[in-house]
Amino acid sequence: MSDSEKEPLIQSPPRRERLASERSTHSELSVHSIISSPDSTGCKICPTFLTELGYKEKLTVLFMCLITFVQCLCFSVLAPFFPKEAELKGLNSSETGMIFGVFELMIFLTAPIFGTYLTKFGILFTYISGCFVAGSCAIIFGVLKWCPAGNVFLAMCFLTRGVEALAVSAHLTASMAVIGYIFKERASLAIGFIEIFSGLGMMAGPPIGGVLYELGGFGLPFWTLGGITVTLAFISCLLMPSITDDSKQSNQSKLAMLRSPYILCVCLVIVCAAYGITFLDPTLSLHLENKFHVSTLYVGLIFLAAPGTYTFSAPLIGWINDTCKQTNIIIVLGTFLLAICNLFIGPAPFLNIP
Repeated sequence: MSDSEKEPLIQSPPRRERLASERSTHSELSVHSIISSPDSTGCKICPTFLTELGYKEKLTVLFMCLITFVQCLCFSVLAPFFPKEAELKGLNSSETGMIFGVFELMIFLTAPIFGTYLTKFGILFTYISGCFVAGSCAIIFGVLKWCPAGNVFLAMCFLTRGVEALAVSAHLTASMAVIGYIFKERASLAIGFIEIFSGLGMMAGPPIGGVLYELGGFGLPFWTLGGITVTLAFISCLLMPSITDDSKQSNQSKLAMLRSPYILCVCLVIVCAAYGITFLDPTLSLHLENKFHVSTLYVGLIFLAAPGTYTFSAPLIGWINDTCKQTNIIIVLGTFLLAICNLFIGPAPFLNIP
């Protein structure tokens, strides 16, 4: 038998595997292919997402989810009642809005710094200390009720929320490193899993804040959530696995990605989507209470609508995007719907809605 006649037999198994792989790719939904694709060990990601972890690692993931949930509660719990309390302290809507905004501003400014120097600070130290400081600041914010009105109250709110945001920024940055260490090549799936608790915290914060405010006044929401955060941080300190970082710092500029117009456009869309959820925090509660006489409890339930819809629709939109592969159309459609909704929230004068 000649060499030319032997060659097809030698090449046929790889061809069969390649054809089978192509048929499988075209016959299954892309989202299913991503979730059930084998990893480097030949196992599927979904069944081994948590089963391959040890008992201590599983508890670590559980408490990471709980801390993320509680910290998002601390961020969003102010919406139903704080504008009214701030008005009693002599603050206007602009100053109240700045108190809300300083939290995200501090995270925006400090997250790149913690990301650059995380290994120098220590991953576990940054993670645990961030939890402790964030919980302590939440407790301190609850005692500002007895702070003198006016500029003193404004300055103390800025200081407390700013330090709390600094601690949350440190914790969030270290959390990504911890997730990468525990899950390694499955870090993206783990981050998505923990982000569910972030959305749930943003969703549940306003109604929980309204209930706690009705039960115990201004301080109870912050003392409760701050105490839970400190407790979870202490338990996490006992559970966290030993982490050694041997990664090398990249010399590439952190601003290199901003040279891409597409990246800038996506960043702008993310900013618009974020303000679409949070820009009503300083003003809507006063509007509902003064004009429609809505109680604090129901104001909190109204604030549930936007983050609740976000939490439950995000997986659906992700599935649609993975199936249809029309990312640009989805971005444009979502931005257009956001603009239409904002016109009706006002409402815009040209709509002639009373």
